[in-house]
Amino acid sequence: MTLSPQQLLAKLPEFSPQKTLWVAYSGGLDSTVLLHALSQLAATDHLKNPLCAIHIHHGLSINADEWRLACARSADNMGVCFESTAVDAQPKTGESPEATAREARYQAIAAKMKVGDVLLTGHHQDDQAETVLIQLLRGCGIKGLAAMPATQPFAAGQLNRPLLAYSRQQLQDYAEYHQLSWVEDESNQNSDYDRNYLRNQIIPQLQSRWPSMNATLSRSASHCAESVQLCNELAAQDLCNIALADPMTLPVSELLALNCARQNNLLRYWISRQGLPLPTSRQLQQITTRLLIAKTDAMPQVAWRGAEVRRFSGKLYLLSPLLPHDTRQILEWSAQQPSFFIESLGLTLQRSELNIVQEYEVQIRFRQGGEAIRLPNKRHHTSLKKLFQKQGVPPWQRNRLPLLYVRGELLEVAGL
Repeated sequence: MTLSPQQLLAKLPEFSPQKTLWVAYSGGLDSTVLLHALSQLAATDHLKNPLCAIHIHHGLSINADEWRLACARSADNMGVCFESTAVDAQPKTGESPEATAREARYQAIAAKMKVGDVLLTGHHQDDQAETVLIQLLRGCGIKGLAAMPATQPFAAGQLNRPLLAYSRQQLQDYAEYHQLSWVEDESNQNSDYDRNYLRNQIIPQLQSRWPSMNATLSRSASHCAESVQLCNELAAQDLCNIALADPMTLPVSELLALNCARQNNLLRYWISRQGLPLPTSRQLQQITTRLLIAKTDAMPQVAWRGAEVRRFSGKLYLLSPLLPHDTRQILEWSAQQPSFFIESLGLTLQRSELNIVQEYEVQIRFRQGGEAIRLPNKRHHTSLKKLFQKQGVPPWQRNRLPLLYVRGELLEVAGL
């Protein structure tokens, strides 16, 4: 199948009118073909949305400045709007250079997009096959083996990959037919990177035995994507059946009623739904073994980078990592301030939402132990310890609830 702008049009979804189509334009073969084909559709009025090429200047190559200039010239020749953004893509110790550059790139593009805008990338069938192999070698499940979807939510809009059905050779044939020029990233020859090693050393040998390998692996990715959809539908049904009012909690007893496979499926879905990074298979196993079957009065936790799950009072709690917090700090909230931001908690208090008299100076403290408060319609004070136990406040939250003092007396606990 020979790629043409009209065939590309058939791979594009319906776009909302007036929403900008951003093309991730590195200057390489795939993004050059994509930008050219889209510019041809725009020139013939088949594409009515504003089109803009966005180039991310990583600064990792000595040729980076030349690439940016080449991209600007090519976009101008195609009659396409061009923007360039520089990012810091230097990996920290222990970080993957590829992952760091990819994250920086997508963050910079996301910052440009408005609600409903679309990011278009030049990922093709060969990229999809490489992704499947990498995920397989990492021991990923069906979600990883589903590789790259043709369309997915991104930033305030969506991300679309219209070239996934086409091979790199088809893109090169298109580029040569239209006499396009593109840049070659010298790092693509560095086989120290896993993807380059597969592309340069392993895949050519596999293709010599199985010439249609890339198409076959891409088809397998589609099958896995269907399985992921079914698993998500089952997890959504299970979550609906046991959901609590707080979406960050799950009842342990209801989870235990599910078999192991459905527990794992539901836990992955629950964590992903809250936008937190997924645990590894080993960490997931720790959740189902250490947390679900822990003693009733135990409070175990399983943490991984970017998230953690704790158990308390018959529930699992999903949390972002808690920020460092000094419980000894005393903060002064003047009567003239309608709100107060507590930096260590990332929390803003609003006077209008509290029960304290609005014109009072307020001192914000945190639990040290032994505090007591007189509740409405009560003659005697109640210790915070008993109050927290009665209210079911998890232990890790108790010294993070702001205690509001007026003239030395504890009048309110923010959040209760």
